[in-house]
Amino acid sequence: MKPLARGIAAAGAVVALALTGCTPSPSSAAVVDGVRIPDASARQAAGALVAATGGDGSRALRQATFDLTMGEASEIIAAQQNVSVTDAELQAVLTQSPTLAAIGQTDAGRGWANSVARTYVVLEALGQDDFTAALGDLDIEINPRYGTWDPARFTLVDSSLSRVAVADTER
Repeated sequence: MKPLARGIAAAGAVVALALTGCTPSPSSAAVVDGVRIPDASARQAAGALVAATGGDGSRALRQATFDLTMGEASEIIAAQQNVSVTDAELQAVLTQSPTLAAIGQTDAGRGWANSVARTYVVLEALGQDDFTAALGDLDIEINPRYGTWDPARFTLVDSSLSRVAVADTER
C-alpha cells in the first residue's frame, strides 16, 4: 500500500473516534469545533469526485463530507500543535495520486483535494497516536443525512432506509 493510501486509511480510522451526533444546521454538512462546513461545499466536492471517477453520487457525497471534515479537523490540530503545512507539502501529496491531482485542478474539487492532502501531512507530522489524541479533543458533528459512524469499520455508513439526495451532484 502506498504511503498516501496508508495515511488516508489511518485518518479514516482515527476520525471514527471523534465524529458523532448531528449538526445544528441543515445547511451544514459538518461542524468542527464551531467551524461550519457548508453543505454546498460537500455537494460541490462530491460533484467533482463523480465527474472524475464516475462513482456513485451518494457515496461521493459521504466521502466528500468525511474528507472535508478531516481537512478542517487537521487544520485546527495543526494550529494547536504548531505544525506548519506548506503549499509545497500539499502539492507533494497531490502529485502522489493522479486522480487526486486531477480533481485538485478543478474549481469544484480543489478544496476537497487540499483537505485530503492536509490530513495526510498533519497525520504524518504528528504520528497516528498524537493525531488521534488531538482529534479526540475536537467537537465534531456530522449531518445525519450523510450517514452515521460505524466504529467497527471506521467509516460513514448509510443509516437510513432512504439514500442521500444527490440531485445537485449529478448535474
